[in-house]
Amino acid sequence: MLETTIIPVSIASCSGVAAVVFGFLGFLRSRRHDSLNDGEHAGAVMTELGYIKSGIDDIKHRQDRQEARYTAVIERLAVVEESLHQAHHRIDELT
Repeated sequence: MLETTIIPVSIASCSGVAAVVFGFLGFLRSRRHDSLNDGEHAGAVMTELGYIKSGIDDIKHRQDRQEARYTAVIERLAVVEESLHQAHHRIDELT
C-alpha cells in the first residue's frame, strides 16, 4: 500500500518543482525580451528627437539669415529716406 501512494506523490512533487522551474525560466525570458523592446523603443525615440533637433537648428539658421536681410533692408530704407528728405529740400529751394 505504501508503494502505491509513493509514486503519485513523487509525480505530483516533480510536477510542482517543474512548474516552478519553467515558470521562473519564462519570467527570465520575458524580462529579457521586455528589456530588448524597451531598448528599441528608447533608440527610436532618441532618433526622432535627433531629427526634431536638426529641424529646429535649421529653422534657427534660416531665421538668423532672414533677420540679417531685414536689418539690411531697414538700413537701406533709412538711407533712401534721408536722400529723399534732402531731395525735397533742394526741390523746395528751386521753387
